[in-house]
Amino acid sequence: MSKKGRIQTRGAAWGSNSEDLERNMRKSIIEQQWHNFKVTNDLECLAQICEKADYFGNKEIGATIARKLRSLSRRKKGYGVELEWEWALKFYDFLGKESDWKGASNEARRHRVAEITGVEEAQREKWCESLRKKLDARAEG
Repeated sequence: MSKKGRIQTRGAAWGSNSEDLERNMRKSIIEQQWHNFKVTNDLECLAQICEKADYFGNKEIGATIARKLRSLSRRKKGYGVELEWEWALKFYDFLGKESDWKGASNEARRHRVAEITGVEEAQREKWCESLRKKLDARAEG
């Protein structure tokens, strides 16, 4: 988790008709991704904002800007990494509630999350240690 805060992975939108619902959904995604950009400074968040913005009905503008932003950042970082850690933490919490995993050690749960999320065998120990540190930081704070 970034020192600037947690990324947002959920939002809600309501509308009295399909047009209102779509507009409010776009607004919710834009607000969420703006928050995530401020936390991670990742251009992917801005690219997603561009894709959801209206541009007076010309969606090609948003798609073009998003493509250009993505071309500036070739490696995975920021938002993508934070999102993966958010899901890893959710998987870890979920395993603690599953009857098959209730008595399992924290280490076993961390290794299962690594397996679920596709961490390569050679990287698992290091990744599990990073997950342990993230869990400790979350508990502190």
